[in-house]
Amino acid sequence: MSGVLHPQSQYYLHTDGSVIYKPHGGIDRSSTFVKKTWNANNIGKTPKDFLEWLTEIADLGAKHDRIRDLWETNKLTEYVGKKVEKEFFNQLDYNLRRKSV
Repeated sequence: MSGVLHPQSQYYLHTDGSVIYKPHGGIDRSSTFVKKTWNANNIGKTPKDFLEWLTEIADLGAKHDRIRDLWETNKLTEYVGKKVEKEFFNQLDYNLRRKSV
């Protein structure tokens, strides 16, 4: 998942749904564009942790394509299997459709 990262590296969720990685941290949490921040070293210690983080960012409004990119970049299917992948993205699609109604 996160591997060896700079000790201050962070992710943040932008108000537009983008999930942005800052390798050296320094995110201004008081910015009106920042919905939430995470220390990158605290997420993805296990596949289950990483999956929970993806669920959290999805619930907070992260863009579906960015979630898919994070999933694929971290090769999560290799750890959780195709069944979990299918269930996760089916649920993500379902939740997205419900929000748009």
